[in-house]
Amino acid sequence: MKSKNIVTGTIIFSVITFFPPAVNLLLMPIYIKYLSIQEYGVLSLITSISAFFTVVGGMRVSTAITSYYYELQQEPAELQMFYGNTLKFSLLSNLVLYVLSCLPIYLIIKYVFEDPAIHFASMGLPAIGIGLISSTRSCYLMYCKNDRDIRRYSIQYIVVTVSMALLQLLLIAVFHYGVEGLLIARLSSEVIGLSLILISEKKVLLLPFKKEYVRKALKFSLPLIPSGIIGWVYTFGDRAFIETYLDLSMLGLYGFLVTLISLITMLSDAMMHGIQPYLYNLYSEGIEKNTSKINEIYKSYLQAVIVFGSLLVLIGNNLDLIISNTDYQQVSKYVAIGVMIFIAEAYYKIFFNNLLYSKNTRWISMMSIASVVMTVSFYFIFIPLFQIWGVIFANLLSNIISTAVSWILSQKKLHLSLSRKDLIVVPLVELLILGAFQLCVALQEDHMKLLSLLQLAAIGCVSLFVLRKSFVKVIELYKKMIY
Repeated sequence: MKSKNIVTGTIIFSVITFFPPAVNLLLMPIYIKYLSIQEYGVLSLITSISAFFTVVGGMRVSTAITSYYYELQQEPAELQMFYGNTLKFSLLSNLVLYVLSCLPIYLIIKYVFEDPAIHFASMGLPAIGIGLISSTRSCYLMYCKNDRDIRRYSIQYIVVTVSMALLQLLLIAVFHYGVEGLLIARLSSEVIGLSLILISEKKVLLLPFKKEYVRKALKFSLPLIPSGIIGWVYTFGDRAFIETYLDLSMLGLYGFLVTLISLITMLSDAMMHGIQPYLYNLYSEGIEKNTSKINEIYKSYLQAVIVFGSLLVLIGNNLDLIISNTDYQQVSKYVAIGVMIFIAEAYYKIFFNNLLYSKNTRWISMMSIASVVMTVSFYFIFIPLFQIWGVIFANLLSNIISTAVSWILSQKKLHLSLSRKDLIVVPLVELLILGAFQLCVALQEDHMKLLSLLQLAAIGCVSLFVLRKSFVKVIELYKKMIY
């Protein structure tokens, strides 16, 4: 990266990573206009299949690139060999996985997702391809991010996102192909992105294949597959339970709710992608001497997530001003508590990131398996009794418990003395403020819009007060750190 200002690099990486979900948000009026609530339910279910294959595709070797980049960065030839073999393995293994997955997905769609609106050929096959190609592209994106190569990283994201947006507009709004058109558009944009990678990375793909590099990557990545699956269960696994216990209309409503509030996840992911290389540098230089700097970064990250969550609550309480379709407006009553799920998930990312750096994949795996069992158990208990509220409570409870466990493990493995005041007390106060205002909204619905605006202003003021000194410190820290 040519720029020596880490603030600039972090902002650019974060903005570019947030670009695709932001474009999808802009396309939301198109989805709402041309897709019924039932079709949105089908889309939500099929998207969960794509997400699963993104998680398991390439045996998650892309995660190894992030970790081993810093171990091999002083040996450029070795790093290129590791990256080239990892990228090649991801591509070839995903081709095999695509063929092997067709029959199981066909059986799942036919016998598990029994609704006749879900078709294997026009929906299942594209869904598998979208997920697997995305997992291969992540190898390239991980390398560019750690290499601070903003130009290549940006080109890949922008080309894929713009092509996806244009193709969706064409196939949905012009040709009225519905969910099938949307999936074809997404698959086509993934293929375009992969084609650019194959062209630009031709040299590293032609490097000799050496098993030791793949073995090294797999040794790191395979234990992380359970943690990837738990992430999928938290984010997408509930769709299968809703489709089983409820119906596609309820699934569509829930899918729209998640689309709206998961913008918090997209923001937190974008920020984490931006700050991760610099955090790893701080870890490498010595955790004890950089503890205060790491605390400042995490505090800023959490404040951004909470303020953004407060903004989403404001939007959720005013959906009637944005959306005319009454089927979609029903999501308003779930937004505030739903936001809590993804704020808890943002907390989890902090401590998972720490465990990932320390290469404690065994602990991550064990914790993930336990979390999967716990989450699925909550689904069985709560969904039949409370429907959508049951899904929300199950996910919230699971995220809180997982965050607490990951905090303890992170402290134990990295001995990182994180500030309880900045990372627990202050955020808890802000969430109590949000909850108090929502209680007032429930009691005084006629004043919903005013109260929603006031809660955002109150949380914004608290955040500005908390970060009043941090702004200067973080900027100075970033200016002093040189690539």
